[in-house]
Amino acid sequence: MNRINLNNVCIKYAKIFERKVKSVLRDKNKVASGNTLRSILAKAFNKENSSGFYLYANKTFEYIETGRKSGKPPRVSAILRWIQQKPVSIKYNLPKEKAARLISKAIGKDGIDPTDITEQALSKILPGLIKEASVAYIKDIEIAIKTGKKNVN
Repeated sequence: MNRINLNNVCIKYAKIFERKVKSVLRDKNKVASGNTLRSILAKAFNKENSSGFYLYANKTFEYIETGRKSGKPPRVSAILRWIQQKPVSIKYNLPKEKAARLISKAIGKDGIDPTDITEQALSKILPGLIKEASVAYIKDIEIAIKTGKKNVN
């Protein structure tokens, strides 16, 4: 069955979802250099038995989204780069290198809590997506019936 209407809804909502994810990321103050924000891309797909959209992003987004378990600390150089990119206020006038070592050690000890960015973004668009996808799929089924398609999946 040709799901042109459903696919169009997926294309529309992929763009909306991408914007919402970026918006939640900004609202949660999780933007430093902007590299992660720029890496976010939602892309619709239409396969034989399914339609939907994927979210692509760099590896840093995974840490922001799902958190980081305690254990091995991140590289101090990565934390130092983050401090330089994001306006971070450092208490006690510590040098940035020392602050980076302390932050790295704390992350290794305590981990980082997840932020569930995608869940928050999806919850904002889900009611509209479900409504529009349902209407579109019914239209696609009606077209398939009218044109005599037997496989209505």
